[in-house]
Amino acid sequence: MDTIIFATATIVAVGASLYLFALSRVDFLKRNWVEYRCNPIYMPMAGLVGQDVFTNFTKCTMKGFEDYAGFVMDPIMAEFDTVGSTVTEIGDAMNDMRTMMSGMRGGFMGLVGGVFGKIQNLMSSIQYTIIRMRTLLSRIMGIMMSFMYVFYTGMETGQSVMNGPIMGVVKAL
Repeated sequence: MDTIIFATATIVAVGASLYLFALSRVDFLKRNWVEYRCNPIYMPMAGLVGQDVFTNFTKCTMKGFEDYAGFVMDPIMAEFDTVGSTVTEIGDAMNDMRTMMSGMRGGFMGLVGGVFGKIQNLMSSIQYTIIRMRTLLSRIMGIMMSFMYVFYTGMETGQSVMNGPIMGVVKAL
């Protein structure tokens, strides 16, 4: 029974000593957490430095796997890099073709737009000339109508003089 008490007391004393030692190292761990985060002795103390224990464990496990997997996967990744660069070159060539087609379309649309712009300017000039001619013809017609009314008034005045009292006085004399 004494042995069990002694062993329990020893384990509790060692645990308390380790806990107090860990508390004294908290500031040091906070400053150097990146360096010690994957050390198995310090991994359970992630909560003391403000980190999530499970997230830290996952990161360390994945880092170890990536280190090992990187060694194994390097040849495969080199092939993927080759395929990726080939696909990138094909994509660049397709983008160049698309840019060329866009430039051709822009040039063609510029040419067609220029021709239609010239036609529109010509039609505007013709329309302006036709409107001016219509205005001129309307004015000439107005002047001709004025002359017709002047001549008609003169003719009516002459008939009035011939049939009126003035001609009667002239015939009587």
